[in-house]
Amino acid sequence: MIVDELQQKKAIKWYCVSKIRFSRETFEGDVEYCTPYYRSKVVIELDTSMIGDHIEKAFEKIKESLDEFLKNGSGWVFDSVIHMELKTATYHPLAPSSYIPLPSKLAAKKAVINIKNTDQKCFVWSVLAALHPVGKDPQRVYHYTSMEHKLRLGNVTCPVQPCKVPIIEKLNNLRINVFGFEDDEVFPLYISKREDIQVINLLYITQGNDKHYCLIKNMSRLLGDITKCKKEKYYCYSCLHRFSAESLLKGHLPYCKEHSPQRIVMPEPGEGSVLQFKQHKFSLPVPYAIYADFEAHIEPMQTIPGKTASHIPCGYAYIIIGPNGLPLKPVTVYRGSDAVHHFITSIVREKDILAKKLHTITPMHMTT
Repeated sequence: MIVDELQQKKAIKWYCVSKIRFSRETFEGDVEYCTPYYRSKVVIELDTSMIGDHIEKAFEKIKESLDEFLKNGSGWVFDSVIHMELKTATYHPLAPSSYIPLPSKLAAKKAVINIKNTDQKCFVWSVLAALHPVGKDPQRVYHYTSMEHKLRLGNVTCPVQPCKVPIIEKLNNLRINVFGFEDDEVFPLYISKREDIQVINLLYITQGNDKHYCLIKNMSRLLGDITKCKKEKYYCYSCLHRFSAESLLKGHLPYCKEHSPQRIVMPEPGEGSVLQFKQHKFSLPVPYAIYADFEAHIEPMQTIPGKTASHIPCGYAYIIIGPNGLPLKPVTVYRGSDAVHHFITSIVREKDILAKKLHTITPMHMTT
């Protein structure tokens, strides 16, 4: 179905919605069901050769949601997939054109090479400028015209749309990132999945209906006005968060890769910058709440360097509050050297008692 849609529309965005049935056995021996919906990741599809990889990655989200649902201790068991829907939409990517002068703010940073082309091959010249750097006047097209044949485009035509960059990456064994520039801010448009080779960073600027590729020769200088610190920074290309050391960046990348590249816009200070829950009428009441507290005595510690004392649990107390806000029974109090183990045993026992109450449905007595 994705292949058919792609052949008709040339470029599409798609995702799948699955309705899945779970079952579990009740205390009375009956079987009850629930049928939640799960949605895959949204994927931009540009070429049939990538569909297999994209399907596998898109459905990872559904698999993770299923695993989380089954592990939450509710007793639900996967039963069957009732139905699945494929949602598609035509993807309208931006199309670049010929030369556009850099905005004054960008030009002053001297971090971007803007090729002065009169054709629609600004993408080609920018990539060649990265692969074959020149010292003097790198913005002149004549440096790269003799090497144009070295960059394979396959079926991709100029002007190259940002959505076609993965195809060119694969044909030429390259790693290319594309960043946008709008409202004096740089943000990611396309971030390569590769990490094994040197990256080529391109800037995609606009002026009215015209679009144009430039080569970013120094990312740290391009984004340097975010902070007053003039030392070189290390940037995550997916979210443009900056780090003072490369080791910090490497620790950040595994978490950031789980999300799509995005432009982060923080709210202005004021009421809109505070996120708070106001619709309390939609919240679900907690039937039972247990409030617990431990007591401990302090023992001096001289055998462990840097530690002078240790807190040894010696007792606890807890109280159970019911749905009406009143205690179900008097406060439970215990003192002893095995306070922690005794507390866990008591709480598990209380849980079993409360679970039976929650699963016992009292029949309604209807009056006339």
